[in-house]
Amino acid sequence: MEKIIPKEVLEIAPKKTLNVHPSLLPKYRGASPIQNVILDDTIDTGVTIIRLDKEMDHGPIVAVERVRFDEWLTYEATEKNLGVVGGSLIAQINTRLD
Repeated sequence: MEKIIPKEVLEIAPKKTLNVHPSLLPKYRGASPIQNVILDDTIDTGVTIIRLDKEMDHGPIVAVERVRFDEWLTYEATEKNLGVVGGSLIAQINTRLD
């Protein structure tokens, strides 16, 4: 179930709240981006870092890293690979925000 984070919660963080999204936004918004990329057989995907706002997967894009798969792995392996890319990207972003 998708839930929207209330504005009051989003405004608590002094540098705004970031989200690591495992696809290229805005095309693959929502709760199932990896599944949708696999179903579309889109081998060019990536990770998008956005600042959260009141809409689902909508805020300003802070960073994007493209990932290309030569062939599809399992969902679990794809999720893990995109998670590693997203973790590295958010670490780079956080050091620039300090």
